[in-house]
Amino acid sequence: MSSPKAPSTPPTRTPAAGLVASLFAIALIALAVVAVRDLAVDQGWTSGSPWTPPLVSGLDGLTATTTVLVVGAVAGVLALLLLYVVLKPARRTHGKGGDDATDLWVTPAAVATLAREAADRTAGVRSAEARATRRSVSVTVAAEPNAGDVESAVRAAVDSQLAGLASPTVKIRTRRAEEQTA
Repeated sequence: MSSPKAPSTPPTRTPAAGLVASLFAIALIALAVVAVRDLAVDQGWTSGSPWTPPLVSGLDGLTATTTVLVVGAVAGVLALLLLYVVLKPARRTHGKGGDDATDLWVTPAAVATLAREAADRTAGVRSAEARATRRSVSVTVAAEPNAGDVESAVRAAVDSQLAGLASPTVKIRTRRAEEQTA
């Protein structure tokens, strides 16, 4: 007999650090291209003048002017923003489904589909729409004009269908469908 499996971590989006790492990789590739070009010019493999020595010599003797301080402050703020982006955890994309021993994760779209189908099968409902987030489900139903208390029946059906999921908050809105005249 096997022991119950511990639940895994919830599925998440790609961390924002992936974008930052990609941008840094592109910047390093560009820096490498410039370095290889300067090496080729320095070795005489190609004609032209190197690009980096004039840039470095232009920085020599730079004093703390207002422009340098502003550029330094902007660079510091950008560094802090990048640090935040890299350290920020990725956002969860799925909600817990099942009990603690079950490793089941459901998307908000799947929860919305379950809620819509449960509401649509309820007596007195002409049509149903549902939207879901990780924390709540909103169900809008068009009830038959002569139907009784449809809202409580829809709530019971949706609650029954979503039983065992990560207890989302369910909001039910009803409107009376117009009678069709022939």
